[in-house]
Amino acid sequence: MSNLPLGAEHDPRAPYNQVDYGEKECTECSGIGYYIYSCCGDDMTQIYDDLKRCITCKENLGELDDIKENCDECDGEGIVPRTEEDELNDYESYQESLSDEQRENTY
Repeated sequence: MSNLPLGAEHDPRAPYNQVDYGEKECTECSGIGYYIYSCCGDDMTQIYDDLKRCITCKENLGELDDIKENCDECDGEGIVPRTEEDELNDYESYQESLSDEQRENTY
């Protein structure tokens, strides 16, 4: 018998039954946490520091704080929680990297 409330021992939504898989880089914004779009809609995130002008109309983009848009996926943090699917993908890629002999010895 456990000290948990009745029926809570195997409840997957209970905080004590949830597994923390850590965090990973946001794939939507490549870990930056924001996007920079020009006045014409061009994605300037990777090249803003070099150009600071719109590629299409050559207008000045202005200050970074004025044109920066936070990523909706990670709320501007640049990291998102890992999921069980991420863990399974990591395990499968690890298994694929092993040779046949190593794979036989792991079981």
